[in-house]
Amino acid sequence: MVGKICGTGSYAPHRVMGNNDLAKIVDTSDEWIRDRTGIGKRHIIEEETTSYMAGQAALRAVEQSGIDPDEIELIIVATSSSETIFPCAACEVQKMIGAVHAAGYDMNAACTGFVLAFNTAQAYISAGLYRTVMVIGADSMSNLVDWSDRGTCILFGDGAGAVILRAEEGAPVHMAAHSNGSKGPALTELSRHRKDWDKENDSESYIHMDGQAVFKFAVRKVPEIIEEVLEQAEAGLDEV
Repeated sequence: MVGKICGTGSYAPHRVMGNNDLAKIVDTSDEWIRDRTGIGKRHIIEEETTSYMAGQAALRAVEQSGIDPDEIELIIVATSSSETIFPCAACEVQKMIGAVHAAGYDMNAACTGFVLAFNTAQAYISAGLYRTVMVIGADSMSNLVDWSDRGTCILFGDGAGAVILRAEEGAPVHMAAHSNGSKGPALTELSRHRKDWDKENDSESYIHMDGQAVFKFAVRKVPEIIEEVLEQAEAGLDEV
């Protein structure tokens, strides 16, 4: 069996922060950001939370699919920035959409989170453990960004996307994934001590990314992964 996408949904916060808005906060410009990243704007949460965005994306996926939420058996939320640990964001989504028969858990895998959650869902379906699985990617990275770090804050925004997979007969899904722990320092969460806080709250955490290191790694490794998947599928580049 293979999981076929039968519904999708997304949610982006209403607040939009353009590059010129960022230029009022850090030493940067629209031209500098566009030339280096291609980014023109990003959506930023105000009252929303990660689980709220995930739930809204899930509701839209359910609506598009036309299925009843109680048919969903598993919810996987890929996130690195949930506002809640217990209960997990997946359980918050379950409550919001009324998926009363679904199990749920969160997966933290940074940029590859949604892909790995999707692969995990396909593995469950292929093994016959579940027939209907919802996969969601949701992050509120603006809560983790140091807005004085221009090399990092320009890169991130907030939002969520969801898909519903249903088991059907079909060709297997080919997938490949690898990790390299030695490259961990390229994307880290740092703790900065705040002397103006009281002793019980004396630090604040921020993410920091070495954009050049991540870019060079991706340019080298993504083609290798593509070739690996094509080899599994016994397909050539000229067939794509």
